Amino acid sequence: MGRLATIDEAGYPYIVPVNFVLYENCIYFHCALEGEKLENIGRDPKVCFEVDEPLAYIEVSFNEDKNPCKAHQLYRSVVVRGKARVVDSDSLKLRVLNALVAKYEGTEDLEFKGVGFRRGHVVREEDVRELLRLGKRFVFVENLDSSRVHEEEAAKRIAAAISGTGIRWTSPQEGKINLVAAHPGLLRVDAKALYEINLKGDVIVSSLKDGFPCREGQTVAATRIIPLTISRGRMERLEAMVSRRGPVIRVLPFRKMSVGAVVTGYEVATGLVKDAFDDYIGRKIIEYGCELCGKVIVGDDPEAIAHAIWGFKEKGCDLILTTGGLSVDPDDNTRKGIRASGAKVIFYGTPVLPGAMFLLATLGDVPILGLPACVFYYRTTMFDLMLARILAGEMPSRKDVARMGHGGLCLNCETCRYPACSFGK
Repeated sequence: MGRLATIDEAGYPYIVPVNFVLYENCIYFHCALEGEKLENIGRDPKVCFEVDEPLAYIEVSFNEDKNPCKAHQLYRSVVVRGKARVVDSDSLKLRVLNALVAKYEGTEDLEFKGVGFRRGHVVREEDVRELLRLGKRFVFVENLDSSRVHEEEAAKRIAAAISGTGIRWTSPQEGKINLVAAHPGLLRVDAKALYEINLKGDVIVSSLKDGFPCREGQTVAATRIIPLTISRGRMERLEAMVSRRGPVIRVLPFRKMSVGAVVTGYEVATGLVKDAFDDYIGRKIIEYGCELCGKVIVGDDPEAIAHAIWGFKEKGCDLILTTGGLSVDPDDNTRKGIRASGAKVIFYGTPVLPGAMFLLATLGDVPILGLPACVFYYRTTMFDLMLARILAGEMPSRKDVARMGHGGLCLNCETCRYPACSFGK
């Protein structure tokens, strides 16, 4: 097992374990088609690779003086620095995968066949040996007339029909096309239309859950037909149905907002408790490409809270955040301060955990997010769900929030994988 370190968008190192093989003086590793390490490599190809092997552990009891400082793990390791890139060549991929399997399986008897012949290849006499090697004893010929549509053309037409703003699609591969986010944003799926398409048979569309926050280049859906061909009439009827309903898959772009922060609480204002806004909240704002245009620390006085909110409103902030002071304790006055500013509270309290005491208000056209204390103790909360929607230009209603109870329970996994999980979906 090796470890590959890349540089993330904020400039921090990101390290992951990888299966690897040394092949023709290069180090190759196998991974999924998308993920944080590939995003990092696409942005900055500089990487560091390390592999180590434990040899022996020298226990404290081995030393006469029983000095714990002399306990030691013996190991050997190799560290390599360089630049990484994605392998595009199918033939090279095939050779590397075979070398990778041979390394970990301990045998060279296993071998991937790969793609023998691609679409458009003209079969010749010299291809017979390769076809037999692939286990193909017969070659079938199908003549398509104008009433039938081939799987690749069908996939292209389905992708074009169901895609809305913020979606691009790949070239067909083995009859399937992937729909990809053209920019960072919030995935919106017409689930009812998706159901009706899949109910018809022979045509499938598979997507991520509605409300998924997407990275640029992330696969959000895929489509194909089940048979090799489909009737042209069925394709036209599907296209007409989607045309009447509107796009099925779209990605609403995240806006880069200027954000003002009002940190409340006597204990923070007096220094009894460290202000952790930048570590927990500010970092997420920056990751979305937003700008923190200011932060004010106030106590629990409602007038001071209202004054700070108005200050950011007059400064032209697109979004205002408040932290703390939203529980049922008598001295928690953040909600009073928000109301004192003249803001309209849309909802207070949500069926989402963590985040039950979350608040959403508006001061004119500026959203105000009231963040409960849980944002400092849990990696993912209602704040993450709501921030993505606000940045995508949505203003959730009380009914929208009520629906979020289904899927609103975070499992608090030891290793958080949000948004690749059920939370908020």
